[in-house]
Amino acid sequence: MIYFTASYLYPNLFLTYLLLKILAINLFNIFNMIFTSAFYLDYILLYRLNLFFSPGINCLFTPLMNAMNIKYFLIFLFISLQTITSNLLANTYYVDNGASNANDDNAGTAIQPWKTIQNAANIAVAGDKIYVKKGIYHEAVTMKNSGKAGSEILFKNYNSDSVIVDAKQSVDYTIYWGKSNNYIIWDGIDVTGGGRGGLHVRGDYNIIQNIKAHDNNNMVDGEIMINSGEHNIVRNNEVYNGQNGIMIQDANHTTIEHNYVHDCPGHTGIDFLPITTRYEQLLWSDNNVRFNIIARCNRGIYSRYQQYNEYVNNLIYDNTISGIVFTIHPDGYPPPLYEGHTKVYNNTIVGNKTQGIDIVQTQYVTIKNNIIANNTKEGIRSDNNSNTGLDIDYNVYYDNGGGTYKGITSSNIGSHEKSGNPQFSDLSKYDFSI
Repeated sequence: MIYFTASYLYPNLFLTYLLLKILAINLFNIFNMIFTSAFYLDYILLYRLNLFFSPGINCLFTPLMNAMNIKYFLIFLFISLQTITSNLLANTYYVDNGASNANDDNAGTAIQPWKTIQNAANIAVAGDKIYVKKGIYHEAVTMKNSGKAGSEILFKNYNSDSVIVDAKQSVDYTIYWGKSNNYIIWDGIDVTGGGRGGLHVRGDYNIIQNIKAHDNNNMVDGEIMINSGEHNIVRNNEVYNGQNGIMIQDANHTTIEHNYVHDCPGHTGIDFLPITTRYEQLLWSDNNVRFNIIARCNRGIYSRYQQYNEYVNNLIYDNTISGIVFTIHPDGYPPPLYEGHTKVYNNTIVGNKTQGIDIVQTQYVTIKNNIIANNTKEGIRSDNNSNTGLDIDYNVYYDNGGGTYKGITSSNIGSHEKSGNPQFSDLSKYDFSI
């Protein structure tokens, strides 16, 4: 067991960090020397450690410790020191463009804040927290660095302040991941004014939450776009007045939950679009869309070339085409047919202007426990090619203008399907509680 006496550590933080790193490295070096001479372990160990450590650090080893125990102990100590030093070096910074003394040459403290969020993005490293104070920030921000697990980089509105980042259509994206940046959190900040889209995320383990993303010109990309990466989360956001609401391109294991996506009439509420060439089409998988409200868009959810996705507990209503669409790429790129292995459970799909669910060239889709009502055309439509592996059961249908099914064989339909008025509290006020 090793005991550290804090009073022997120089109070300067950086020097403390160096001492801890040197200590860990030397412990490993000592271990390697000892392990090769395990027969003389007790004597060599005590001798070498007493040579290395100062009187301020007591070293107590029992003669019964063997080389393997020391190995595991040193590994644990090294990892612990890495975590401790990372936390010691993490900083909290402030941005306040309304402060009279705000300047990017300041220290970034609460009383000497920076003026721009971009300056914070240039400086912030793993573990740093950026708090942005009330104001409208006419700038576009590009992420420069990555966080890491347990030491994310956080950009957040200070004390629930109203913070708006408005790029004023001057650049493609209001917030942009300049490369594959990981472990970054954006929380509680309004994003608007991008010439092509709002937040454009590339990388792994990023979180976009409590954001209002709206009125980005959105010619191609989403108000929020995940463009490649793994394990990203988009949650508790309000997304509106764009061509696409939330767009997922070439990403796996994405979670999209508890968002309100509305009034994106140019295209889609939540859109899954893979990169496509005329020679190769990649499938992306294991994305979860749950507990979202999607209203008054072109399509509610548009899923192309996705496998093993789950669409669960969403409210999808009043969209100008379908509630949910599964299909291939609209330009007809190969393959012409694919296995989706997709689950559609516990959704309420109401009042869309064509089908509730439309399935095109997509096999192995399971649709269960949904309420599908008041859609202008069919409740569920299949193009016949999609009937392989199609499993429909335990759903409730009501007043779909084109009937309950189209293009679906009886073998695809289970014995627990129901028709009847779901008795929504007030359909005219979009109150779908039962």
